[in-house]
Amino acid sequence: MSGFDRYVKLYITAIAATDESRPTGDRRVSVTETKRDRLKPMVDEIARDLAVTRYGLAKCLHVPIGAVDEAAISTYVGEVQKVLSGGSARMALLVLAKAPPPRDPGFTIWDLDGCRILHQQLQVWMDAAYTSYRRAYRAAFPDEELGDRILSHAMNRRVAALKGFQFVRLTPTSRAANSSSAFSEGWGAPCTIHPSRWRRTDGAGPLPSTPTLPN
Repeated sequence: MSGFDRYVKLYITAIAATDESRPTGDRRVSVTETKRDRLKPMVDEIARDLAVTRYGLAKCLHVPIGAVDEAAISTYVGEVQKVLSGGSARMALLVLAKAPPPRDPGFTIWDLDGCRILHQQLQVWMDAAYTSYRRAYRAAFPDEELGDRILSHAMNRRVAALKGFQFVRLTPTSRAANSSSAFSEGWGAPCTIHPSRWRRTDGAGPLPSTPTLPN
């Protein structure tokens, strides 16, 4: 796996991991749990601070990879330029992204050619349930040669649905990088469904390598 692939997987995994619960009264409510949250888009400052302080990710490395709906894309990601899916359903979108924060030169990821994809100006966003994403991507970038790369959803689609994200960003990546994410993605669904049951608190070492959903 190339150095850039390792960087991207590290950063994207950490950003996805910051979708943690927010305390409300004497219980904890996910920021994507209620319909009200969908109707009132907002930046989760708690998650943003965790990304900076716990995971060491400067704001210039915060890359949007999931959105609760098209309105959230327009508010936080950029302007929808074109609908790539056929028919009346808006399930695949070409988005002109907003200008990202200034780069922190202390991160060596900016020395890699592939870093352009992180804040690429034109981005493809897909409904997590949309299956014709390859055709839609070709419609967005008909002249792009993928070579030995494959198209990958930046967030696992099942996890996205569980978290309340309708749309996920689609990007080309190497087969090795895509395969390397299978381990962490295998934890995504059970940790989202039963977060309290998947935290090791007894000091007995790491969780088992093959997760199974609790009853």
